Amino acid sequence: MKREYKLVLYALGAFMLGYIVLSADWIEFYTYLQVTPVKVIVLLLFYQCITKLLINIQWKSLASEVCGEVSFLDVVLANATGDIMDGLTPGVKMGGELGRIFALKSRADIDIADASIIVGLQKTFSLFSFLLLTLGSVTWFSLSFGGSDKYYLYIFTAAIAAFIVIFAALILFVLKPETIMGRLGRISRGSKTIIKIEESLKKYSQILRRLFSNKRLFCSQMLLGIFIWSFYAFKLHVLVKSYHIQMGFFSLAAITFLSYAMGMIPLLPGGMGSFESCMILLLKLSGISVEMGAAIAIVFRLVTFWFEFILSGLILILASVPAICRGDNDVKIQV
Repeated sequence: MKREYKLVLYALGAFMLGYIVLSADWIEFYTYLQVTPVKVIVLLLFYQCITKLLINIQWKSLASEVCGEVSFLDVVLANATGDIMDGLTPGVKMGGELGRIFALKSRADIDIADASIIVGLQKTFSLFSFLLLTLGSVTWFSLSFGGSDKYYLYIFTAAIAAFIVIFAALILFVLKPETIMGRLGRISRGSKTIIKIEESLKKYSQILRRLFSNKRLFCSQMLLGIFIWSFYAFKLHVLVKSYHIQMGFFSLAAITFLSYAMGMIPLLPGGMGSFESCMILLLKLSGISVEMGAAIAIVFRLVTFWFEFILSGLILILASVPAICRGDNDVKIQV
């Protein structure tokens, strides 16, 4: 069943990408790309730097909750490692999370269990925020376009149902991780690996409940997660506006979150192809040509993906310079 599900996702992603490649006028696309204001791209790159700063602040806050004081620089370097791995692995970016876990262990001397909890906590708040925004986005599109075409209504209704199920599963995991621990215990009683996983889940649950009980801290983490994701929508809004296109912020926010959701399909590394295809088709649904939509999607990904990938690489290289200057021949750029 899992294999058939993956094949359906691959086919969907390939179909969207193929449709765009065959239907677009690429000369017109290049023309739109050329008229993109350079000052807008520079502004968006600056906004992306702010986004990365906010993400690292969130990581630092959660790391301090798990294991006390952690260097902000170690958090930045661990995240840079994860960003590189995110860009090299398809779909939901599990490679990036593993990269962050091992980077926290090697750079900040945090044991694997605590590093896994830190990553799990950040992912929990990020997913909560993302699912809330995506559910709102799907509902928005369903109300905006579902009434005019039953086909779109069926798609958006199914998407809403899927996100409600995912959201409910996430809440169950957060509130009752013991259900997962019980299943793990039945799978392999007495296994050292299972015992370690159970201990990590218990600690994760305890810390999460402590965060829930601290309403100020919990709300600040949720609001920060929502703001970070909404900031991506704001960047798309600035970009679209630079082409003198009038579109509401909520419509563009919906397009942003749905495109990121589609980018989780493991078609190519970093969600490439599936993300761009979804954004182009949603922009087309909103009245923007395929060529203009392709230009917008490419520039947006240049800022939010490729720039971030390059910036992370530069951060890791610069972090290795002092050791190289000291003549340490064993130094490695850890990725």
